[in-house]
Amino acid sequence: MEINEETSYLIGLFQTDGNIYESSRNRGKAVIELSIKDEDIIEKIKKLIPYNYTITKRIRNIKLNGHSYENKEYVSIRICDINFRKFLNDSGVPFGKKSKIISPPLHLKNLSMPDYIRGLYDGDGSLGMTGKNIPYVSIVTASKNLANFLLDYISSITGKPRKKNNPNKRDNIYNIVITKEDAIKFCDEVYYDGCLSMGRKKEKSEIVKSWKRPPKMKNVIRDEFKFWTKDKDNIILNNPIKKSMEILNKSKGSIQMRLIRLKNNFLY
Repeated sequence: MEINEETSYLIGLFQTDGNIYESSRNRGKAVIELSIKDEDIIEKIKKLIPYNYTITKRIRNIKLNGHSYENKEYVSIRICDINFRKFLNDSGVPFGKKSKIISPPLHLKNLSMPDYIRGLYDGDGSLGMTGKNIPYVSIVTASKNLANFLLDYISSITGKPRKKNNPNKRDNIYNIVITKEDAIKFCDEVYYDGCLSMGRKKEKSEIVKSWKRPPKMKNVIRDEFKFWTKDKDNIILNNPIKKSMEILNKSKGSIQMRLIRLKNNFLY
């Protein structure tokens, strides 16, 4: 399988909502199980997989609020071919439990950043409107590496300073949230027209994009948000990353993300 826009999305989705299992004699399986309301994406991604697969549905008894239970229907796709499992593993999807150790597969030469990130958000993200009619995009992750990567990416598309990477104290989980115009910029780039995505989340992204700031809502725009310039781009294009970090006083992740965006013409 080649790395392109669609497989970049597939990698992100498997990193969040999928699992790879292995056992003796090269046996194993790759599985994604989703709520039946997202069955459409199973039908879409099965066309990308050039190996035998099985699609099944089941009812699960889900515990709610620690007291009551509710029967919910789920749909899953299972691929047992070793070549597909190897493709996923080589592309950054670990075997077994992975929530704390997944990292962005920046070693993949043709990785499409917006598509990979959309796979992550279709898996573990949320977007839409708050109760106060404010657009938002959020994601929850236990992976420090993934949190750092997403914070760098968000900073690069919004032009704002990178937020601090602080997990919550209760369970050490990172909850990354952006709102208003930042959420719109994110959806414009990640949930672009014609992209492969869950229908439910693509619809919500269109709602986010349609938001207009109310006339009475103050909008603070700071000049220091507009960090990257042609001169600063030339510095990172003509110097080693470590030297660029010293000159610009920026993190390694921020420099790497800007280089990726320059290379792929993903600029704001």
